Amino acid sequence: MHVGRARVAEALENVYFDTAASPSLYGPEEDPVVARLVGVEKILLGSDYSLMDHSKVLAYLAESGLAKLQQQTILANGLPLLGL
Repeated sequence: MHVGRARVAEALENVYFDTAASPSLYGPEEDPVVARLVGVEKILLGSDYSLMDHSKVLAYLAESGLAKLQQQTILANGLPLLGL
């Protein structure tokens, strides 16, 4: 499928992104870019525990520049996927 086609979003309907390892690999300024591309509804909290302390991921998210509601959405996105 060519980039930019309307079907890309449809093809990725069940694809999610996570924050695991993000503090080690990227700067917090990357989160708003990803959020614009895929929507915060498609970003899940991931800590890469036990390789990384969860507080690093939470700090990374807090420094991202995303609005508080967007951050809260990312923190809670996994719950319905797990049936919680």
